[in-house]
Amino acid sequence: MRARPFAALRYLNASGWTPDGKVLVLEELNPTFGIYTGSIADRKVTPLVQTRFTEGAAQVSPDGKWIVFEAEDLAI
Repeated sequence: MRARPFAALRYLNASGWTPDGKVLVLEELNPTFGIYTGSIADRKVTPLVQTRFTEGAAQVSPDGKWIVFEAEDLAI
């Protein structure tokens, strides 16, 4: 998975910041519903999670070491 400019993705929803304010956690709402991290310094977005499931509700832990999210299998 490679980094892309912020403008390369559409339908992004910001869901949280790391405590140091350097990284933004983003959710792509359509069509893939992936979780991304966005570097403020270089303005690049890097995929963190992209599966066949729908991921969302991403949050950064208070210490900034973890990112948690929900995943739902809509194929059931």
